[in-house]
Amino acid sequence: MATITIRMADELKARLTVAATCVGKTPHAFILDAIAQAVEQAEQDNAFHAQEEAERALQDLAQLSEKLGLEF
Repeated sequence: MATITIRMADELKARLTVAATCVGKTPHAFILDAIAQAVEQAEQDNAFHAQEEAERALQDLAQLSEKLGLEF
């Protein structure tokens, strides 16, 4: 397991401690959950944009083949 050092402002650390305590987690667990959520969201966003791009390319190909009189 890797170790990462995170430097943050004292104010943010205090807010983190309060937020973590409010949801019954340690600051460490709170940070890990937040990172996992952010990574998952980024992966979903990337997959969504890749799907959109593929659909646009397919539409462009269909339009081009229609203009050229080709069956697609």
